Amino acid sequence: MTALQAIASAGGHTDEASMSDVVLIRRDACGRADGSKLDLASATATPDKGEDVLLMPHDTLVVPRSKIANMDLFVKQYIRDLLPVQPYLSPTIP
Repeated sequence: MTALQAIASAGGHTDEASMSDVVLIRRDACGRADGSKLDLASATATPDKGEDVLLMPHDTLVVPRSKIANMDLFVKQYIRDLLPVQPYLSPTIP
């Protein structure tokens, strides 16, 4: 199974995923973890030239949030949730 196949079998990536910054964590024979960055966005665009690697047993893929998804989460947690009044309520006109 390749990295893209594993992500697809887990339900696929979301709009918030940064597919160009995927981290593959692989352990060696001694149990030490080694991480390597994969650009799976290029693998989806050009399958022949992409970095879609074959996975080994006990490999872990970490798909981080994109920068815009992190900013959206920041705005939600630190601006919208802290306001005493929701900013999108419309005033009633008598």
